[in-house]
Amino acid sequence: MSAGATAEALVSDQPGQHVDHLCLDGDVESALAGTLRPEPKPEPDLALGQALADVATIAILSEREIHRSEVVIGQLQHALQSRVIIELAEGIVANRLDVDMATAFEMLRTHSRRNNERLSTVAGQIVEGRRDLSILAPESGHGRAGA
Repeated sequence: MSAGATAEALVSDQPGQHVDHLCLDGDVESALAGTLRPEPKPEPDLALGQALADVATIAILSEREIHRSEVVIGQLQHALQSRVIIELAEGIVANRLDVDMATAFEMLRTHSRRNNERLSTVAGQIVEGRRDLSILAPESGHGRAGA
């Protein structure tokens, strides 16, 4: 407090007013002298508020878990679909180039890596007939034994 200022802390006793005012030389300053003092809440209101907060928290957590589950389901469906296409392409390569399934897969994988392409993309193009199989032709010794 500065000298000459008559400090008088006024605390309102009226309901709804929770601000302490500071009187300096008779003028009321709107500055807070302390903190706001909340009115105490009745116990039933506190219990209801906590129950609503709990329900909201559970709803938020449930929504997050549902979203995560949907993402995982989508990823699994995509993986399964890709695998089916790759298997079809393996069969086409094995049949047309007269190699076994393991060799056909290795040829597809090697070509994909060499050309920096996704295996599922190459396989899809083979299944759709948009990829020339001659680029996958095995080198000598890759054919089926006894074929």
